[in-house]
Amino acid sequence: MLVQLLEEGRKNGRLRRDIDPHLTALSIVSLNMFPFISRPITGPLLGYTLEGEGVDRLIAHTTRLLFEGIGADAPGRHR
Repeated sequence: MLVQLLEEGRKNGRLRRDIDPHLTALSIVSLNMFPFISRPITGPLLGYTLEGEGVDRLIAHTTRLLFEGIGADAPGRHR
């Protein structure tokens, strides 16, 4: 379903046309799972927490990172 949504986004111009929907789906899953899986090591090293406000910060950051990277109207995009 995620791949289909990404394909639709490419077709209707909301997402960049040069993204690969399958690899983008993998990236989305990775961006959302890795901080939790790696938390015992990367949390202390990188100074993040996944409790309370830390989760909200991670969600906001990941959302912005994703949409500014694949969105068709991302700021600073050279067309």
